[in-house]
Amino acid sequence: MISKSHVEPPPSRLTPARANTLLVASRASSHVVATWNHLVLVVWRGPTTLEAIEGIRASIAGLVAHYPGNVGILQVVEPSAPPPDAEARSALSNVLRAAGKSVACSGIVFEGTGFKMAAVRAIVTGLTMLARPEFPHLVFADVQEASKWMCARLPSLGASGEIGIWSAVNELRDLIGRLPVP
Repeated sequence: MISKSHVEPPPSRLTPARANTLLVASRASSHVVATWNHLVLVVWRGPTTLEAIEGIRASIAGLVAHYPGNVGILQVVEPSAPPPDAEARSALSNVLRAAGKSVACSGIVFEGTGFKMAAVRAIVTGLTMLARPEFPHLVFADVQEASKWMCARLPSLGASGEIGIWSAVNELRDLIGRLPVP
């Protein structure tokens, strides 16, 4: 892990020796995109931006260059994040489609409770089934559940993978929290 004030170079410079370092690719009050181990991690707190989507694309490319077919994507959508607009949905879809078989698995966590969040998770699950990505992609209610699933599909995350993912996501949440809200 890194200290909370330290930000590494972009993932395009990722080397295997730095695989367990949290590398921040894009950061704003609405999101943070980073890599950790063989994962692209995204935390959405506000609107989905094209800047963030470009960070996701670059992060996937950086990891795939070192770990082809052994890369995962985990997005965490906090309750405060609005749904992406049509342009952002299209851009995200293009990034995930382009990743193809280079990605081993992808998960998206929609945090929150109640009927509304359960409905959102059900809708996204249905849309994923229609889109048929070339890799397993599931929707989760919490990071712990998603972490277990990701670790089962990416043995490279190791025995401490679940704890590592949880810690990395919390560190990313803290990074967003230190930025002023626009």
